[in-house]
Order: sequence, then structure tokens, then C-alpha cells
Amino acid sequence: MIALADNVSREVRRKTMQAIKSNNTSFENRVRKGLWRRGSRSRNNVQTLMGKPYIAIKKYKVALFLDSFLPRVCRALLDAECKRRLLAAKDST
Repeated sequence: MIALADNVSREVRRKTMQAIKSNNTSFENRVRKGLWRRGSRSRNNVQTLMGKPYIAIKKYKVALFLDSFLPRVCRALLDAECKRRLLAAKDST
């Protein structure tokens, strides 16, 4: 077995990894609520489908796999765009 460089002991790493939520995250809940408001009825964390998608809409045969990295990237891009607009408005006055 290869020992990886780690800053914490095995027990602490085990407890940390056990505390990680794999479903019903805030991002996942926001997406599901948005779909519900738009009339899409879905199932979450479907174990019977290949890949175990977070959200499945069986009526349309759609499976959604969510990545928590996406909201951070979108937020960063929106913030950058907002800053550009503010600076452009400030320069024009």
C-alpha cells in the first residue's frame, strides 16, 4: 500500500470523510426546487439507474449529475462580469 502525504491522522481523516454529505446538499436542493417550480417532477438519488444520478426525470428520460464546482465557477464569473460593468460605468462618468 502506498502512503500518501497527509497532515492529519487516519482517525481524523476517517471522521472528516464520514461527515461529508453526499446527497441533499444546498446546491442540489436549489436545483430540485427550481425544477419543481417549473413543473418538472423528479426523483432524487436514484440507485437503480446507471451512474446513480442526483436527479432523474423519468417522464423525459433525463438524468442530472450535479457538480458542486459549478455554482462556485458561475458565481465567480458573475462577480467578474459585475465588476467589469461597474468599472465601465465609472469610467464613462
